[in-house]
Amino acid sequence: MRLSDYLYLAKKDLTNYRLRSSLIILCICVGILSSTLNLYHTSKRAEELISSLENLGGQMISIWVQDKEIQLEDLFFLSSYFPYTSYEVSYWQDIRSFRKTKISVSIIATVPEYQQVHSVKIKEGRFISLGDINQRRKVCVVNTPVASGLKIGVGKKIRIGEDELRVIGLSKEEGMSKRVIIPLSISNEIFESDSRNLEVVILTSGNPKAVKKEIERMLKKRFSDKKGRTRQGFLFESEGFTVSIAEGLLETIKNQRLTSKMIVLGIWVVTLILAGGGIINLIMLSVRQRYKEIGVMRAYGAKKEEIFYLFLLEGILLSVYGLLLAGAIGASYVGLFGGCKFLIFLRELLWSSIICIGIGICGCFPARLAAGISPSEAIRDAN
Repeated sequence: MRLSDYLYLAKKDLTNYRLRSSLIILCICVGILSSTLNLYHTSKRAEELISSLENLGGQMISIWVQDKEIQLEDLFFLSSYFPYTSYEVSYWQDIRSFRKTKISVSIIATVPEYQQVHSVKIKEGRFISLGDINQRRKVCVVNTPVASGLKIGVGKKIRIGEDELRVIGLSKEEGMSKRVIIPLSISNEIFESDSRNLEVVILTSGNPKAVKKEIERMLKKRFSDKKGRTRQGFLFESEGFTVSIAEGLLETIKNQRLTSKMIVLGIWVVTLILAGGGIINLIMLSVRQRYKEIGVMRAYGAKKEEIFYLFLLEGILLSVYGLLLAGAIGASYVGLFGGCKFLIFLRELLWSSIICIGIGICGCFPARLAAGISPSEAIRDAN
């Protein structure tokens, strides 16, 4: 038989079990879609971070301030040693527009150096300037998700608590994170809580590991206790500071990818059990009801291989239909909400489609049973 004949007979048989076939296709679609989107978001975020680190030369050092007695102003001395130093205060808070639209965003109070350190690209308007810092202007820079969520642009105003801030810039940041950047000098007026994150990010041209050790030495020497004695056994990782370099961030990215792949593996196992079991049940039912037909086909000269391929093709078709449906839904999601990284999506969809091979193999067992049916016994049992 030709391939077109196999396809015609397989499609005709699947239409006789529309409900069962639809449930199996839906199960395959959900499994492939969930695993693809999980890998997609992890890979997209990882590539954005890696690209940013590569642009910076991989020489970015972060200092997280954990000692509540130390203020960000106490670390301004670092600018005299490192020209590209960004001081940042961040906090999650609700903001709203004059249209009463309300969203939760990450507000970052910082300095102009933030733009160079984090490679922020401005799509429209400008970034925060030194004049905004000195004159304590109530201005802000928003990224694309915030502008889309509030339906605002440059020149419009937003409300953070009781304060009104004018939007002076729109950054090119995309993705799912919502971020608003304001001048550091107005942070005490804007933030409603003392529960805020203090961070210093330094961009250096030196050896990151050597610079990290030097920063730890400087901080340990500068921040002594009230009696003037340096703290004995000062632990930067647990007491006052956490100093990390880009290599640590890359390690974190690798761990996130590994976790994501383990989650996807679990999804595959569940999908294989449900969809594979459904395919075996469906083909076995089809073989039972077409027992006489198989005997007649064998009596008229149909080979065992032809019978085998005919029933195996039914399982393969269900897998393909599920893959196509998952691809269509996933592509629509990426185009509308996922940041339009179609190359990443296609790569992860191809990776997730491996499960279709396992699901297709599940159809081998009932297909072999069908191919092993004796024509004389089939016709005799049917009578």
